[in-house]
Amino acid sequence: LLERLLGAGALDAHFQPVQMKKNRPGFRLRALARRDDAARLAEIVLRETSTFGLRMRETERLCLHRRMEEVETEFG
Repeated sequence: LLERLLGAGALDAHFQPVQMKKNRPGFRLRALARRDDAARLAEIVLRETSTFGLRMRETERLCLHRRMEEVETEFG
């Protein structure tokens, strides 16, 4: 499932083991996606898992500017 979500445009995805009610084992799936990809990714989750539904929320993302620099050190 993770490979399918990432291949379909998810920015990131992961599983987390959790204890459900009545101490049943379960997994929490989280996937980060762009707004335009959310419906397609939700369809994949609903088709590929046994879940009855999804919780979706919109958040804002802040990205820092990055740059590569070469520096001289005593280690090379």
